[in-house]
Amino acid sequence: MNITIRKATASERFPGSYSVTVNGKMHDALGWGEMLEVIIAATTGAKDLPYQQGDAPIAVLVPADELKRISWGISDVACWINGFKAATPDAYDRHPMNAGVLTDINEKIKVALERAEGDRT
Repeated sequence: MNITIRKATASERFPGSYSVTVNGKMHDALGWGEMLEVIIAATTGAKDLPYQQGDAPIAVLVPADELKRISWGISDVACWINGFKAATPDAYDRHPMNAGVLTDINEKIKVALERAEGDRT
């Protein structure tokens, strides 16, 4: 199997996008996740990646720097929610529902980032 990956330069039509050629077949103007999806599908034969059905774990492939920005944003929103709830303790009907989900997902993101950074050292 022959796989070639190339990132488009600033002077090209879709700067920053990726081109992947698998055994002579070109996949052009791909984002980060799409590029990884093509490579994984070509090397494993899997389809519809990174999404899976059922109870199997799901992998969403995001660069670490972008994931850090997402985590910071989630932290900001969660902080605002906690402040709002503290300022309106008797107004339960006005509190955002399922705010704990933000904390849960942010904890998972932070654990994934810690593991990824540990792999680099």
